[in-house]
Amino acid sequence: MMLDTMTPASKIGVVTEFGYYVMGKKATKNEYNVALALEHEEVEFLFQYWYRGGRAVLGGYVLDFLAFAPMELPVEVFGEYWHRGQMAAGDRLKLNILTQMFNREPVIIWGNESDTYDLALAAIRKKVV
Repeated sequence: MMLDTMTPASKIGVVTEFGYYVMGKKATKNEYNVALALEHEEVEFLFQYWYRGGRAVLGGYVLDFLAFAPMELPVEVFGEYWHRGQMAAGDRLKLNILTQMFNREPVIIWGNESDTYDLALAAIRKKVV
């Protein structure tokens, strides 16, 4: 596994031979980069936040990040692999549900905006901070 040489030390994220982890939970590379960017900007957040019962309850949702900037702000990381081209109908439905749950539109960080730590930091500065 190749690491970005410019990735800073982190108190909440780690890379092991088994992959990327944020707050002890398995993460994608893009989620890891976003977490480090949020940490760098001193934005408090929860990772893989189970809202209204998460996957265990009908109508629940697992949010990539719940940032506190300063109010609750849902942040989703959409990698190109899962969300190629136009947004899938299921993604649009989830975003509409999140908007209703939090009374504000979620921030979307796309894969090409978070492939590296530097890109993720720029996206967080533009969209969250």
